[in-house]
Amino acid sequence: MSKVPFEHKMNIKIPQALVEEHRTLMAEIDKGTHEGGLVGEAALALRAAVASHIERDNNVVLPVLGLLSALVHDHLDMDLGELSLILDQVRTEIPRLASEHKALQAAANRLGDAARRENKPEYITFAFQLWLHMDEEEAVYYPAAQLVDAVIRIRHVLDF
Repeated sequence: MSKVPFEHKMNIKIPQALVEEHRTLMAEIDKGTHEGGLVGEAALALRAAVASHIERDNNVVLPVLGLLSALVHDHLDMDLGELSLILDQVRTEIPRLASEHKALQAAANRLGDAARRENKPEYITFAFQLWLHMDEEEAVYYPAAQLVDAVIRIRHVLDF
């Protein structure tokens, strides 16, 4: 069951660069599914694994990252009850999303291996880019979303 993105329920603007990055990744995977052969098979398997992961990233993590600017500039004027819904979801989803990266990395490896066997270097490069994206999520996106959660909760307790 897919959750409604919080940006549609609340007035949260997700940074367009983050949305485009996910859109570009999915477009490249979709392109690979039309290749046929080993690359096509590997891309189909990768797509199945990545689609729900990206949907949850888009629905949970990216909206919280969209709060960063408002939080830094002290323009966060949202109901704490609404914020609590998304922040609670961040706390449960981020560990799950991070744990999924092992399976996604294995699927990306299979795509890279298939691309090597079929001499399709663009998919070797793409598999590496997907690895880098997952590293970026774990090193930047997820900790930043957790930091937003912590700062909002601390500000609420201290009432500032």
